[in-house]
Order: sequence, then C-alpha cells, then structure tokens
Amino acid sequence: MIKFIALALPLALGLGGSAAALAESEPSEATEVVCRRMPPPTSSRLGSRNICKTKADWEALREQSRREVQQQQDRGHFSQGN
Repeated sequence: MIKFIALALPLALGLGGSAAALAESEPSEATEVVCRRMPPPTSSRLGSRNICKTKADWEALREQSRREVQQQQDRGHFSQGN
C-alpha cells in the first residue's frame, strides 16, 4: 500500500515523470516501513497495537535483544560456579 501511494502521489499531483524518476521514489529496504501487531502487556485490559518501524530499525532491535539475552546467559553461566 505504501509503495502504491509513493508511486501514485507524483502522478496525482501532475508531476508525471519518467520510469526512472518513479523508481527513485521507491523506498529502499532500509527506509521501507514494516508494521507489526504487538500483543498487549501482561495483565493489561488494553488490546494489541500496531507498531511501525523501518526494516533497519526492526533489525537493530532484534540484534540488541539477541545481545542482551547472550549477556544474561553468560552472566548466569559464570556466576553459578562461585
């Protein structure tokens, strides 16, 4: 839907343009927005919600979470021997 709007908007405004100009207006993978439905917080009466971020932001969040889990596992592993 976002790609359609990005391509249709210049045409609707009468800007026309060539195929090359339209290709430049397409979002790159880093700026492409991805929305995900997230579950409500535990014991919350509020429903789920959509959170929208770029693909690069989702990837950075995933990598940060992976690093945090790895750090906690490493700390737990070394503290058991004391």
